[in-house]
Amino acid sequence: MNPNGTGLDVSVPRNLARIGQQTLIYGAGSIAATLLGIVLLPLYTSELTPAQFGDAELALRIVLAVAIVARLGLVNSFFRFFFDYEDPERRRRVFQTAFWALQVTTLVWALITALASRALGQSVFTTPDAGQDLVLMIALGVYVTVNYELTSALFRVQERPVAYSVRTVINLIATALFSYIFLVHLHMGPVGLLLGAYLGQALVYLGVLFEQRHWLGFGLDRPLLRDMLKFGVPLMPAGAAMWAVTLINRPIVLAVSTPATLGVLAAGFRIGTGVLLLVNAFQLAWPAFAYSIKDDGEAKRTYAAVMGLYLAFMGWAALSVALLAPWFLRLLTTEPYWGAAAAITPIAIAGPLYGGYFIAAIGVGRKKANQFNWVVVAAAAAIEVIALLLLVPPFGVAGAGWSLVIAYGSMFALMLWREHRVFPVPYPWGRIARIPVILALALAATYLLPDSGAGALALRIVVAAAIPLGYIAIGFLTRAELDRARAIVTGLRTRGGSAPPGDTAEPVPDEEP
Repeated sequence: MNPNGTGLDVSVPRNLARIGQQTLIYGAGSIAATLLGIVLLPLYTSELTPAQFGDAELALRIVLAVAIVARLGLVNSFFRFFFDYEDPERRRRVFQTAFWALQVTTLVWALITALASRALGQSVFTTPDAGQDLVLMIALGVYVTVNYELTSALFRVQERPVAYSVRTVINLIATALFSYIFLVHLHMGPVGLLLGAYLGQALVYLGVLFEQRHWLGFGLDRPLLRDMLKFGVPLMPAGAAMWAVTLINRPIVLAVSTPATLGVLAAGFRIGTGVLLLVNAFQLAWPAFAYSIKDDGEAKRTYAAVMGLYLAFMGWAALSVALLAPWFLRLLTTEPYWGAAAAITPIAIAGPLYGGYFIAAIGVGRKKANQFNWVVVAAAAAIEVIALLLLVPPFGVAGAGWSLVIAYGSMFALMLWREHRVFPVPYPWGRIARIPVILALALAATYLLPDSGAGALALRIVVAAAIPLGYIAIGFLTRAELDRARAIVTGLRTRGGSAPPGDTAEPVPDEEP
């Protein structure tokens, strides 16, 4: 109900247009990132053996896992505390406090990792004579990844998704060039893959620092840092548990199989997580947008509407990837990697479940009640271990994929329960429950339809295209929502990314003191 008593809450469709618009623009950068990862897959799989590729993928995932802990939750705190203030100077102080604290923590992490590189390399990686160098690349990767994430977050709180996406594309081009040189011309193996990735990102990071230099300056606010750490540090145990969810499949798969199997599973992750290009685009837009809504009632109505549309759209994307998985593998990899097809379907499905967890976690963060998030993720990690032990021996890489679905599904459900206790959102569960009906039919098609030949490809494309029609048929999507979605897309195309007609939402100004 509109507070003015008109019976129409115009804030929700306006907010949906705003988050939809930003997600589409962020999506351009995410699509470029994922496409480049897919385009480079033939280069990686031709220059690296499955065991080498498995080591490189493990190192990349370790960087992401360690970065969760190294950032001390301060990137999340930056988003949460930035919108507590209207004064530009106070917002600048929030950024500076997070920036200098992370400079210290990431340098310490990098130094410790570098000093332990010899011992870690021998115990973690299987590629002969490359373990120590891979650990050194992890040290570089943690520093660059965390600090680039915080600095580029300024574009996100300024609601400048085009600027953010442009830097993403520049980063990708640099990564592709360096990776080609290091792999093909210098024959550096898995170390070259990582060095190409992080050297390109480091150059873009320096460019963003220069562009956002008005936000810099030493302005560490110790009382503010204590408050930000009080909010962010409880996310560290959750980050450690997330590390377990992300990486626990490796030792279990390795215990019952070979290093080559890990490389095959890594190829499945590269393609199966293609759906994450959309999940990531949404996640880039969501925190700043969600926290910028001042009224709790409006926030709850908006979060409820976003959840249903998110699950429907991301579910469609996941099943579309699953339906076309065999052709992606044949196009992008060599025959030793084709066994990854069995893992791609569950890996694709896991992506939207993680995004759902992320939506619910924002509700908890809004109330600054995130001190128990680690319990949710730790429980999911324990559940995944049990699933891996039960599913990997009989089903191989497919069992590893479905274990991830179980883990992320558990995280999603538990975080929804936690959110309901601290910030109850009226999700339309009766309506949302219709989504799995259509997705289950598409999932059955991935196993029942032929997986080779032009006719089979055409049939699977038809099934993927029919999923939105199925949503309409069962009454999940209304004509008004479809019209609104078309208006968002039209507004993006005709107005260069400005809000659609009638959308009067005020963006966060580009304040640069």
